[in-house]
Amino acid sequence: METYSTYFIFGLIMGILLGVNLAWLYNRVFKPDTEEEKLRLKVKRLKRKLKEKDYYLNQALSRVNRGEQELEEVEELEEVEELEEDEAHKAQELDLKESEQSKQSERPEKSN
Repeated sequence: METYSTYFIFGLIMGILLGVNLAWLYNRVFKPDTEEEKLRLKVKRLKRKLKEKDYYLNQALSRVNRGEQELEEVEELEEVEELEEDEAHKAQELDLKESEQSKQSERPEKSN
């Protein structure tokens, strides 16, 4: 009888230990998220969204900056074209004046 009682006590202790271990594993694996874990996940998602927004903002700002640079380049080119046109007009006017002066200087010579 003593052997049965020792086996019974040994089995009872082993069953309790096994039950405790299984309960601990079950709670660890299938346990619903605690409030702290939910908040951590929420913070993680918000950080990811914030990084995405920062990335998109940086892209938009770089595009705007490139657009402003292109606009400045276009304005500079327009200014250069205007200056070239002014110089061309001045050159034409000088050519006209020179041709008129040469015509006027030729006319008196013909009359003599």
